Amino acid sequence: MNIHSNNPLLLSNGITKFDIIKAKHFMPAISQTIKSSKKRLKSIIDNNEKPNFINTILELELHKQHLDQIVGIYFVLYVVHSNNKYKKLSEKISPMIAEFRNDIILNATLFEKVKYVFDHASELNLDGEDLRLTQETYNKFIKNGSLLDTDQKIELREIDKELASLKPKFTQNLLNATKKYELHISGNKQVQGIPESVLEIAAAKAKENDKDGWIFTLDAPVYTPVMTYAENRILREKMHRAFNSRANGGEFSNKNILKRITTLRNKRANLLGLDSHAHYMLQNRMAQTPEKVNDFIEDLLNKSLPKAKKELDEIKIFSQDNDDIDQLNPWDLAYYSGKMKKHIYGFDQEDLRPYFKVEYVVKGVF
Repeated sequence: MNIHSNNPLLLSNGITKFDIIKAKHFMPAISQTIKSSKKRLKSIIDNNEKPNFINTILELELHKQHLDQIVGIYFVLYVVHSNNKYKKLSEKISPMIAEFRNDIILNATLFEKVKYVFDHASELNLDGEDLRLTQETYNKFIKNGSLLDTDQKIELREIDKELASLKPKFTQNLLNATKKYELHISGNKQVQGIPESVLEIAAAKAKENDKDGWIFTLDAPVYTPVMTYAENRILREKMHRAFNSRANGGEFSNKNILKRITTLRNKRANLLGLDSHAHYMLQNRMAQTPEKVNDFIEDLLNKSLPKAKKELDEIKIFSQDNDDIDQLNPWDLAYYSGKMKKHIYGFDQEDLRPYFKVEYVVKGVF
């Protein structure tokens, strides 16, 4: 059977048919497109003509367009579904993409061709977008290890391979920890103030588990309204502590993974001749250095802190006057900030909900 005939990801009609794409389609599609990209790469490498923008830079830009599209679709569905099938796929896809990327960046022949076009840009009359793409391509090779010696390139590959396996695990642990948490509430007094739409979600979750009352999760559509509207302070505290300690221990702990990722990133940056991962990330960005970023943050802090303190003091006074709260805690901020806005301005975010139902929004978008 022709692999193109039944895999929607390999049908090049320019339209992504999300309704028929399944998790099982990704590995065959990615394997096939990597294979096709490698053939196109080989033609660039084996080309005996002098390197120029068309046969080198543009070809490098175009050879993996289909692969990038498929990987992009995967990560969209990974976030939307976040089920075990898509989670497991990330453990295979991320290392594959990292290895293929290094096959390109660390190829000495390819780099020499790119460097030739970069060095002879004026002779080749490159300007505008062509010149910009040439510069970006050259910088990408330099930034990611093309100037390293053979042993260093091997070490870089090993680092990237491990990072590619750790990052999906980190994300999976966070998602799993979020999904696992359930807070069962059975008393009506404990859920006072929570919007009816959220209570319906929580009630449906409880029914799924053959329980009465409500089950609250840490998913954003539930967590955010609970923290904003729940009158029960103990409920808000439980949700806040659970949300802010996700993957910080237990079955889905990210502690060791985070330490290892940090170590590897720093090691990678040092291998590339940089002081830290921050220096690596900022090379092609406006700030350029961590020092400039810190200066910007410090300046922003000095300008915004007085106003933030004033607003916090206003919320403290409001909470004391209305509910005799002695100590304002993090799980109180969203609740009393919302109440104060409604008291002063007569505005409540929930008042907008009837006007922004999903069907209305979709109709408006199209």
